[in-house]
Amino acid sequence: MSAITVVAQLKKLATDPKNREAIVKDQGCLPGLVLFLDNSEVSVVKTALETLALLSESASNRVVMREELGMMVSLQAIVDRRGYNSRCRKTAQCLQHKLTQPLKTNNESTLRRSTRYT
Repeated sequence: MSAITVVAQLKKLATDPKNREAIVKDQGCLPGLVLFLDNSEVSVVKTALETLALLSESASNRVVMREELGMMVSLQAIVDRRGYNSRCRKTAQCLQHKLTQPLKTNNESTLRRSTRYT
C-alpha cells in the first residue's frame, strides 16, 4: 500500500469527529502521520497535514499531538522550507500555533464572556 493511500484513508476516517480521538490514541496512527510529514512527495505531506488539522479540532487531542515525538520538529521543518509548497507551510504554521496554545477551560471561557460586556 502506498504512502498516499494510507494517509488518504486516515484523512477519510478523521473527517468524522467520532473517530478523531481513537486515531490519536492508536499506537501507530499518530506516529505514522508524523513520519509522513517528512515524505518526499508533497501530496503525502499535504494530506498528512490536513489529517493532523482535522485531529487537532478535538481539544483533548492537542496535548497528545504536541507531545508526540517529532511532531513539533517536523512542523517547524516544513515552515522553514523556503520555496516549498506555500499551502503546506501555512497549514504547518497554523497547526504549530494551535498545538502550542493553552487549552481554555469552560470556566475561563465563561469568565471571558461575562466580563466582556462590563
